[in-house]
Amino acid sequence: MRTGDGFLCVYSITLNNSFEEAMSLHEHILRVKDTENVPFVLVGNKCDLEEDREVSTEKGSKLATDLKCPFMEASAKTKHNVIEAFETLVREIKKFRNQTTTTTNTTEAAPAQVKKEKKKRACSLL
Repeated sequence: MRTGDGFLCVYSITLNNSFEEAMSLHEHILRVKDTENVPFVLVGNKCDLEEDREVSTEKGSKLATDLKCPFMEASAKTKHNVIEAFETLVREIKKFRNQTTTTTNTTEAAPAQVKKEKKKRACSLL
């Protein structure tokens, strides 16, 4: 997680527990990456199983709004929105990189010339 550029979080619309895990996963990613924002796309999978639905589209959409990330429903079985989910994630990563470069690069230096400062961490052994 620490080295990931972006995250595609997929939950099953037929299993409410997986939806609840998606919420905690986003929080966990933010903690691990020590940031307030990360490229993230929320995807409700198995939209072909409408009769077994436990998580409404509205509920997924509301969570995505709260997380400030794109949302879509997909079906791996029928290949509905599968490619689109990955394309959306790539767009989110590019948008994030552009925002980060713009805010951290106050001079006219190229993005490759911007050096990232490493956080110094202490380790205690008892």
